[in-house]
Amino acid sequence: MKKIITLFAVLITGISLCAQTPESMSYQAVIRNSSDQLVTNHTIGMRISILQGPEGSTTVYTEIHTPVTNANGLVSIEIGNGTIVSGDFATIDWTDGPYFIKTETDPEGGENYTITGTSQLLSVPYALHSKTAETVTGEIPETDPVFTAWDKSTGISISESQIGDLQTYLTSESDPAMAASFDFSGATAGDILQFDGSKWVKVTPSYLTGYTEIDPVFTAWDKSTGISISESQIGDLQTYLTSESDPVFGTSAAGGISTTDIDNWNGKQDQLTAGTGINIVGNTISATGGSTHYVGEFYGGGVVFWVDRTGEHGFILAMADLSTSYVWSNITTILGTTNSWDGAGNTTIITGQSGHTNSAAKLCEDYINNDYGTGIYSDWYLPSAAEMNLIWNSFYEVQKAIETDGDASTTVLTRTYYWSSSEYSTNAWNFSFGEGSMLYYYKGNSRYVRAIRAF
Repeated sequence: MKKIITLFAVLITGISLCAQTPESMSYQAVIRNSSDQLVTNHTIGMRISILQGPEGSTTVYTEIHTPVTNANGLVSIEIGNGTIVSGDFATIDWTDGPYFIKTETDPEGGENYTITGTSQLLSVPYALHSKTAETVTGEIPETDPVFTAWDKSTGISISESQIGDLQTYLTSESDPAMAASFDFSGATAGDILQFDGSKWVKVTPSYLTGYTEIDPVFTAWDKSTGISISESQIGDLQTYLTSESDPVFGTSAAGGISTTDIDNWNGKQDQLTAGTGINIVGNTISATGGSTHYVGEFYGGGVVFWVDRTGEHGFILAMADLSTSYVWSNITTILGTTNSWDGAGNTTIITGQSGHTNSAAKLCEDYINNDYGTGIYSDWYLPSAAEMNLIWNSFYEVQKAIETDGDASTTVLTRTYYWSSSEYSTNAWNFSFGEGSMLYYYKGNSRYVRAIRAF
């Protein structure tokens, strides 16, 4: 019979108190066998209980975990994120203590718990209680000594000494500077003004006195009969008037349009369709090819995080998390989705399994949007392990682009764990954007979910 020796280093922190993110406490233990050797890379079973008092007291919360020890025999779990047996972790009143943590362990990964330990929670866990500062109850009197004596119904008293020389303008409602610069005495509509060196004054130029407007050319023209112009006066204009032709128009493209052409206009081309080498966006027609896309570009429903060497194809990341706490799949059967590149193929396998109802892959498959493009994008999928690494390689460019988007519905990648669509035996790979590394985790546990698509 094995003996399990555990060394506990418990870190307890209050996590974000939003509706979608559960509160939790981090818990770690090193597992050794009866020969004092580390139990490495092995699935174990754990049952965690929160007791309101020492052993034998009321149990307010119980959950189970099936973590896997790492190469150093270390297991890490988040109390509050396991499979709930009873109670509600978020509603525990940490002020009504003392509280104890009871751990039960099955080294073979089942529920035959042979190792039990109980320890008291000291002051550190009560950081979770700090959320009570989210609301303030009772009245908070607000006073302002400057305006306390101000009666808004009668106004406020301001003396002339407080407003300087403003009284002068308010009393006369005149502009002395304007009055000194103009002299319009006797001026009427249509008069001319002239600057005399100090101000503008009305003038009547001598060259306008007695002026009479005469047009000798049209004086004798009787509009009812026209006007007589000799051929010598109009040069060669007679040539064009006789034939009534326009040599410039005759050589233009419009010059060859016939009555039949006009009748056939009903068969004109109303719509252009893009083809090989041609791209049509709105009213713009352009040739495709060359480096047309780049990392950090808003395109095709999200932000580009990788492009191939042609610049025409790559991957796009959704602008927001689809969930912050979702299981890999409701079924833990081994499916063989170990393909490290084909996230789209993995997604189809996961959602198509018999008995499937919900999964991180299904969230991505059902995602639809029409941002940053001209269509509706519904071909999203859960990225594979290798595609997760590509996101990490462009992490800072992608984060910066999302931050500058300005849309309240978008969210940057959280420095935590996200599901991939790649399996590891009965577990699945998840990527940590806090550490830049891939770890495997039990399929029934919860992780963040973010979709991608290819173009």
